[in-house]
Amino acid sequence: MKRFTLYVCIIAIAMIALGTVYKILKQRDKDDDFSELVGHSIAAKQYEMMMEEFVELAARGETSSLMALISRGAIQSNGAERIREVLENDTIPFFTGYQKLHNVKSINPATERDGSVAGYWIYTYIVALTGDVKPFSIAIVEEEGHLLVQSITVNKCRKDRHPFCP
Repeated sequence: MKRFTLYVCIIAIAMIALGTVYKILKQRDKDDDFSELVGHSIAAKQYEMMMEEFVELAARGETSSLMALISRGAIQSNGAERIREVLENDTIPFFTGYQKLHNVKSINPATERDGSVAGYWIYTYIVALTGDVKPFSIAIVEEEGHLLVQSITVNKCRKDRHPFCP
């Protein structure tokens, strides 16, 4: 009976030790996740400022200035004329006369095929002068040390990404 009690005590001590090791390893994972989250938060703010600049230029109808903010990759894939056409026919009219950017947004890392972060998708809204809330999304990437717009979609709400769909 004493031997059985001794085994039970040894097993209990081993389980407690394993539980403690597990908690330490789990906390280390959380600390790494938190550091990564803080890094993404700081970077995302820079991308958000770029989005605000793009929106202001679009609201003023400055096509040439907007073209300077389009990523080289997007221009190579779609052609400068096609991008200019979309800016003039869709993007600029959408932002013309907007009252303000809505304060609700979702910012998600835009990842490459290898899992590295290439930039950020920002899913947000404008508030029109009429008070209507209108969704848009914008992908901003870093190319050669500069933040540039890779893609923009206006007046389309993605239920899986936008915080709400008006």
